[in-house]
Amino acid sequence: MRRHPRTHVLAAVVAMLCIAAIGPLVSESTAAGWEDAKTLWAFWETDAEAIAQLLPPPLEPFERPLAVAFIGDYAMTPLGMPYTMAMLGVVCRYDGEVGTYCVGMPENEDMPVFAGREMGGFPKKMAAVELERDGDAIRGFAERRGVKIFEMHAKVTDRPDFGEHEEIMRILVPDPLSFDAVTFLVKAVMPPHDCPPLLLRQVTEMRSTEMVRCDTEVVLRQSPFDAAWAMLPVNKMLGSMYTRGNNMMLPSKPVETLDMKQYGPYMFIKWDVPHGMFSRMIEQGR
Repeated sequence: MRRHPRTHVLAAVVAMLCIAAIGPLVSESTAAGWEDAKTLWAFWETDAEAIAQLLPPPLEPFERPLAVAFIGDYAMTPLGMPYTMAMLGVVCRYDGEVGTYCVGMPENEDMPVFAGREMGGFPKKMAAVELERDGDAIRGFAERRGVKIFEMHAKVTDRPDFGEHEEIMRILVPDPLSFDAVTFLVKAVMPPHDCPPLLLRQVTEMRSTEMVRCDTEVVLRQSPFDAAWAMLPVNKMLGSMYTRGNNMMLPSKPVETLDMKQYGPYMFIKWDVPHGMFSRMIEQGR
């Protein structure tokens, strides 16, 4: 069936609007805002051996083996469409600064997946992602290729702080209502292209109007397509919170050029391939 000429015009207009919407993500001088963002966070202690397998140099592990994850529901975005996403990261240091290295980011819409991967180096993949709140009960999950790789089941509490873990949580989240999330990413192109990987530093300003602490259970499942998620078991939950407010994503900036052979073994997080395959591919120059 042939399309009516007006259909092609409409498609072109939509494409231009999308490009205009994601423009702020590319600009080095303009930030992009997400309004009325709802996010369920969890922070836990995990295995140091797993972090060593996921964290590429020159990033260094934090003093304790810590992981962070969230599921977010974004109703108003600069892409002109609502979407949901999840994130898994390991706490690390670069040049003394504490941040998070993102090792997984499933999302339910293709436009933010494309924009994040191609412009920012985020390890984004298409997935079914949901976040729901019913009174004091909050639940969410991320599912890819028939596997719920990530689930969160939370209950809102009235605790004023994070209890015995308040000191470490103050390092990770100095003010739960207003903090800057520092993320480290690697933007890379597969060989044989002569483009060395770039280590990027990106900051998102989290400014919440609502924050409640939660008791949260995190479930991580094995999948041959998303190995990183099951590599970071919850050995000790440190804290969890549900926030609602506005996020401002600042432009990412390159901080160091990496060597592809050195970074290659860590690149599997962006692909649906078994852990270890990229080491062989890099060695073979493919």
